[in-house]
Amino acid sequence: MPEEFWKDGLRFECQPNCGACCNQKGEVHVSGPEIHRLATFLRLPTPEFRKRFLRRVHGQHVLQDGAGDACIFLNEKMQCSVYAARPEQCRIYPFWPHILKERLAWDWESLKCPGIGKGEIIPAEEIKRRKTS
Repeated sequence: MPEEFWKDGLRFECQPNCGACCNQKGEVHVSGPEIHRLATFLRLPTPEFRKRFLRRVHGQHVLQDGAGDACIFLNEKMQCSVYAARPEQCRIYPFWPHILKERLAWDWESLKCPGIGKGEIIPAEEIKRRKTS
């Protein structure tokens, strides 16, 4: 198996009021516990949350798209309005397996994410933990 390009760690730090990762077309998959956590955070009954904010894609729950295909929870200030309860997929970005597969994918993602290459180095062990969360 080839050695991971990120074996010495990677620099990443979310940029204030960025929202670039949430302001593009994509699918945010949510599990049952995440649905419950989001519904609780928004003080909504789970069935109402499902009706208002979810759709089904290939049998899985996915967040609805917001304006211009952005995340439905991205507000006008380019901030996540459910940040404290955000899904795991959002919490571990950009350490998704397909982005960490090769340097080219990481570099390509850096064109969309201004936080890649910024901040302190995140050690390989932390990256490994995040990508398998």
